[in-house]
Amino acid sequence: MLQIASEEARDGQPCLRLPPCALDIFFRSQGRMTADLPIPPPFVIDVDFAATTLIVNLRIFGLAQPWAKEAASTLQAALMRGVSGKVTEPGLEILACDIARQSGEHVAPDATAATLRFQTPVALIRNGRLLEDFSGLMSALGNRISGIARWHGLRIDADWSDVKAASRNLAFDGSRLERVQWTRGSKRQGGRVLIMEGWLGPLEISGDLKPFLQLLVLGEVCHVGSHAALGLGRYGLSLRDQ
Repeated sequence: MLQIASEEARDGQPCLRLPPCALDIFFRSQGRMTADLPIPPPFVIDVDFAATTLIVNLRIFGLAQPWAKEAASTLQAALMRGVSGKVTEPGLEILACDIARQSGEHVAPDATAATLRFQTPVALIRNGRLLEDFSGLMSALGNRISGIARWHGLRIDADWSDVKAASRNLAFDGSRLERVQWTRGSKRQGGRVLIMEGWLGPLEISGDLKPFLQLLVLGEVCHVGSHAALGLGRYGLSLRDQ
């Protein structure tokens, strides 16, 4: 993707090509929803394991779908040569690659309790610090989904102040979550090693969930929290009546 990108995109500037190159679409900010909220990248990465097979899913949203083939080709090349690009790192053998379209999510039933089982660490960040309080989760979901909706040419009609107020009546139990820490490298920051933190495991939510059911269902698809595009904040959702 980098090799065939425009000079402007490689420098972090708007691509002058029509249509823009894939590097511009996937890795340059495409605007802001508010002064504090940029439009998120139009993709998320999921990684699963089946025996000795690594399954990597790259989900591309809405208007960015025309760049799916280039993104898939770039991902395959990265996996085959080793993700870090180091000569000493063994790559992976690509067994198969399929591109499929997916549309629509089921409507959630009425429920008064939910379990979000985080399969990858979730990081709700404020002032650069990992939060231990999950009362802002619904606002984070709303922000995330509103941003992804822009890639579908949509604007969600919702009173987010009402959503935030209603979320104060929910009870969040994260007593079984495990705090985890890991590191990742950043080529954009000259190979700097960054310390990452997040929470793994089940988060229990109870109360009047009706205003939030659609957010919770869509959150399974687009993840929630910091670095969601890179795979963080992925969860499985279970809904039930208490």
